[in-house]
Amino acid sequence: WLYAVAGVVVTIYFLFFRDPRTDKSVPMVGINWPIVGHLPKILVGRHKSLERHLERMREGPHYVVLPPFVPLQLTIADPPSLQFILNDAETFVLPSFRKTALGSVFGDGIFIANGAHWKLQRALARPIFSLESRNDMYPVYHRSSQFLVKRLREAGQAGQSIDIQPLFKRFTLDTFGEIGFGYRIDCLEHPIPFSDAFEYVVNEIDEIFLNPFRRFTNAKGLAEKTKIIEDLVFKIVEERRAKKDYREKNDLLSRLLMMEENGEVEKMTDKFLRDQLVNFFIAGRDTTAVLLTWFFFFSHQTSECRSQGPRRNQARRRKRKTDDEEHKRVEVLANVS
Repeated sequence: WLYAVAGVVVTIYFLFFRDPRTDKSVPMVGINWPIVGHLPKILVGRHKSLERHLERMREGPHYVVLPPFVPLQLTIADPPSLQFILNDAETFVLPSFRKTALGSVFGDGIFIANGAHWKLQRALARPIFSLESRNDMYPVYHRSSQFLVKRLREAGQAGQSIDIQPLFKRFTLDTFGEIGFGYRIDCLEHPIPFSDAFEYVVNEIDEIFLNPFRRFTNAKGLAEKTKIIEDLVFKIVEERRAKKDYREKNDLLSRLLMMEENGEVEKMTDKFLRDQLVNFFIAGRDTTAVLLTWFFFFSHQTSECRSQGPRRNQARRRKRKTDDEEHKRVEVLANVS
């Protein structure tokens, strides 16, 4: 009977627990459990997922995760490899799982697009990142930053601790609202239903990637919050089409509507515009907010930045108009791009 038990154990191992890949040059995280794959390891300590990623990356720039019912996930923290993948979008396509799991949020936007559709959306959004467009954005950032700086100063003078991450997220939501479709969301001072819904949806996207079962267990909540976002976006698109005030503006929605009016692209449906704007928001809000948070964190660790940086930057602002070239001269922004 010992041989029978040993045979069963070996069979279970080869069927369920062993690494099924033919190429094992990239390490796999933990035990590949039957049916659920690496889900137990993903769920344990998932709120410290970034710390766990960092620990793994110190061991090497690549590793593999096997979540249940979805394709193998390869994590890369190697710039040359990332550049190679980005330069060959025809070979390295996004898996259909993204569309299935997140299509209700991203629609047919660039985050789940492939091939020609991906290239089209890249081309449509490219003008908004030109030097001229970036310089047009600075007045938007300056207006929103006035309250942001005031709030931070008040907290400092009162000796209060403040969680700057949510504040920066609302700051970037306000600024990207104007840059994206020329609309002031006004959520910086206090959260509003749109900003709360946006925060919920972005967090839910992260949860779905960690635990694919979430798209079934929490589908109703995600649908309700996504509708709040969609209602505002569709309302703005409808108003802009009716007013035709996009001819005098430089935001993304205005540029798209002008391209449509000039015959540069085929007529765009409201759904297509909704997908562009929601993807633009998701791409810009958290990335910029996280960059601001880390910039403040590391600046605070450097005594020179705390003592001399603000005075130097105030002197520069008195001398010149702030634009893209001026920011390149600011010492504390040398490594921010």
